Amino acid sequence: MPRKCSVPGCKSNYNPNADHITTFRFPKDEQLCKTWISKINRKDFVPGSCACVCILHFDERFITRDDKATRADGTLLTLQRKVPLLPKDAYPTIFNGQPKYLSCPLPSKRKTPEDRTRELKERCEINFKKLCAADNIDSFSEFLKLCSIHLLKCIRNNWLKQTETNQTFNIPSFDDTDNKLYYASILHLKKLYNIEQHHSLKLAPALSKKVLYPTSLERQNVSTAIKLFDEKSVAALNIELKENKTGYGEAVEGKNIS
Repeated sequence: MPRKCSVPGCKSNYNPNADHITTFRFPKDEQLCKTWISKINRKDFVPGSCACVCILHFDERFITRDDKATRADGTLLTLQRKVPLLPKDAYPTIFNGQPKYLSCPLPSKRKTPEDRTRELKERCEINFKKLCAADNIDSFSEFLKLCSIHLLKCIRNNWLKQTETNQTFNIPSFDDTDNKLYYASILHLKKLYNIEQHHSLKLAPALSKKVLYPTSLERQNVSTAIKLFDEKSVAALNIELKENKTGYGEAVEGKNIS
């Protein structure tokens, strides 16, 4: 005669005409046995030698349904067990038909490092494919729209690398009918910065020590790089040219072009 489940309200194996349901005896370990008794919420219950809890009250992660062995050739042999097996630390957690607070789902099973590494690689491959599919620039003008800021950063960094005293580079005219070359000098901007350094009201507020004297790390900052080409700085050079005749004329034209 099949053993009946000791959980209150559970009718496993009470009907002789119903399918047999696997049951597990209460553990011999005293502490674990107390855990089982507290979980099934049966007042003043003392389990006898035949007392048991059916398989319906155990999380699937606790249940071993197959035996596995590795053959000599390295292949895996899997055989289904006639009677499912519980590990020594298993305890009931599912109590359908009883108050919900009695059921205590197991926490999510932690993935193995191998599984996490594999999933990370798969996600990276998927994201890379999406990026490649979206990274489609049809024309040079579209490239300029998307990358102009980074181009300005490269121009600024190359400008700062000039070994010539005034750190000057030539800029060709973008007008096909004009073969004139303009020049731009960092020295003029540095002079303007030094003039306004202690002024409370600055005509070129974008100029700063980080903009004109960046460290190697600061040279990678795009937002700092584009401040060198700020329109207010161009206007300030024009004002300084008109008021003090400091010879910024061609530099202003060159900076406007850049």
